[in-house]
Amino acid sequence: VITNDEGFCGDVLCVIDRSNFLVTLDSLKYMGKYCDGKTDCINSDLDEEGCLDLTNTINMTTLLSGTTVETSLVCDDVCDIQSCEDEAICNGYRYGMWCKEDGFYVTLSAICDGTWHCLLNGEDEENCTVTNDSVDTCARIVTHRIIPIHNYTRCTVIDHRSGWTSTCIDYCFETDYCSDYSEQTNCSDPSRVGVSCQINGYMSTVSKYMICFGEQICD
Repeated sequence: VITNDEGFCGDVLCVIDRSNFLVTLDSLKYMGKYCDGKTDCINSDLDEEGCLDLTNTINMTTLLSGTTVETSLVCDDVCDIQSCEDEAICNGYRYGMWCKEDGFYVTLSAICDGTWHCLLNGEDEENCTVTNDSVDTCARIVTHRIIPIHNYTRCTVIDHRSGWTSTCIDYCFETDYCSDYSEQTNCSDPSRVGVSCQINGYMSTVSKYMICFGEQICD
């Protein structure tokens, strides 16, 4: 029984923890907890109701973590679920990092931010020191850390959400990109290139996510 006074407002469906934290159907989808094969609501099984019919009518894709999302949302250049795992492997290229021992995915913002998001071994904080072999480096906007840029952190989908509010369940972090957005240059995947131009006197490519973004990168 929902005792919270918000339980009768809008389309609130589900209590997901013992503190009567309430979420809507849309929030469940956003968190990847809707029709994921296990009951996440403690007050009912509403998050799994009607899923058989849903998969019969809509093509679904199971991500590496086991989260199920609509196939049309995978690699659509938008982070449709909380972890942004739906944009992790696109066109044969990998973005962000898969925490092998933990069994979940972390985005660019979580890599080299000084905090272990891969909780069991901290692999997201490895190879974060600038060395003489570092080809490209940048300073992060939020943490101000000087870090090397790796291929798996280049031209990732720009996540316009800053931090998490009501859907902050598993882990939370601010959107932390390079201050000059240099990780949005020299894209490995040609399909992510928006424009070619001179940057600091050298010809480079800039990702399509930076077009009309409000930040000038080209000389």
